[in-house]
Amino acid sequence: MATYHRCASVCVWVGTVVSVLVVTSLPPGARAAIVTSGQVSPAWNGTDPWNTGSTLAIAFTGTGSMTVTNGSHVNSPNSTLGTSLNSVGTATVNNAFWQTSTLTVGGTGQGIINDLNGASVSSSSTITIGLNDSAVQSSIVVDNSAQLTATGAMTIGSAGKGLLKLDHGGTASNTSATLGSAATGVGDAQILNGIWTNTGILTVGGSGHGSLTIGSAGHVTNTEADIALNANSVGVVTVDGGTWTNSGFLIVGKAGAGELYIHSGSTVNSSTSSYLGFQSMSSGLVEVDGGVWHTNIILEIGQSGSGTLHISNGGVVTDDDGYLGDSGSSSGTATVENGTWTNNGYLIVGSNGVGFLDIGAGGHVSSGAFADIGGGGIGSVTVEGNDARLDVAMDLTLGQTGTSKGTMVIKDGGVVTDQRGFVAFGTNTNAAVSIIGDGSKWINLGDVGVGDDTGQN
Repeated sequence: MATYHRCASVCVWVGTVVSVLVVTSLPPGARAAIVTSGQVSPAWNGTDPWNTGSTLAIAFTGTGSMTVTNGSHVNSPNSTLGTSLNSVGTATVNNAFWQTSTLTVGGTGQGIINDLNGASVSSSSTITIGLNDSAVQSSIVVDNSAQLTATGAMTIGSAGKGLLKLDHGGTASNTSATLGSAATGVGDAQILNGIWTNTGILTVGGSGHGSLTIGSAGHVTNTEADIALNANSVGVVTVDGGTWTNSGFLIVGKAGAGELYIHSGSTVNSSTSSYLGFQSMSSGLVEVDGGVWHTNIILEIGQSGSGTLHISNGGVVTDDDGYLGDSGSSSGTATVENGTWTNNGYLIVGSNGVGFLDIGAGGHVSSGAFADIGGGGIGSVTVEGNDARLDVAMDLTLGQTGTSKGTMVIKDGGVVTDQRGFVAFGTNTNAAVSIIGDGSKWINLGDVGVGDDTGQN
């Protein structure tokens, strides 16, 4: 049974199930309120701000909810929603404030936070969404210019299932962040119209499954980014019209299977180097379908694992030096059709591993310095179709060193240009060039050397 207490400026309902505080001195039409229902511990004491003094638990075995609106404040040392199996805890913070230390949304049960209309939910420690293995997804939705802040790390899908969603100008900030941390973890972040600021490393797929979607008005920043960090992990990032800025390394498939999709109108920036298929047995796939990807230093496609790059529909990729198949155990493949790949420095196809470069109709690949096909491994280049081009500012060498092998096929109107060409340049190397069909050309502004150092051609 709820009871009602009246005074000059504050009306208070006090009950075991629902508690409401209304401050009547606010401007007309604005009513500050804290409402709790079901399993909420400790019980609201009728004050605003409400300082809980101990861990705020919303739904520990059953259901519970808290609503904070119109400028009200809640302060709690730690907070949990949905502690145990089959429990469901919800919190709605609408144009109000909730400050806590550690925030756990979904222990083994389900936790849901709706952070709305300029509200602020902040943690002076860490935020975890989906702590333990669970069949249900826990979530935080930050909408309508609301803010979510953690001074520590954020984990989305620790061992359970977690979702972070930013829309209509919502913002979130934290140090590092991991999506899909443990093997059973499934973490999903949807930055549709908002800003997510990570001052540390962003991991999409730690040991579990992680996915990140950046919508047309979404912006994500971080230092290093690891997509599929550990063996058997899966990480998928889709940039669909938004921007993603990495001030450190961007690694797609560090030890697991990583994928990155950059669609039309999207921009991905990597301030240092980028790697696809970083460790042995890893795989990294990047598709640039009309979007733009800038890497400031090295782009390695197949560092020690398997890497694949597809550029199409006007997609643009730039870097300083590009490598396909960098180490002896690696393989790297790049396909460019109706798109552009610009290497301001070197281009090495088959550095020490196996590299394949296929340039189709409307595909343009360029090197601002030297290009090696079979630098120390096995390299193959095909330039095929109308307006398919490979342009090398300096020397183009097939079969550079050791027992490397380089092949180049130019056909059906494809064009290759360079300053000088060398075929089977190094000792014991093997190289071949085929020019097939009308309009197919290999244009050398200087000399062409064939078998210069007892190589085979």
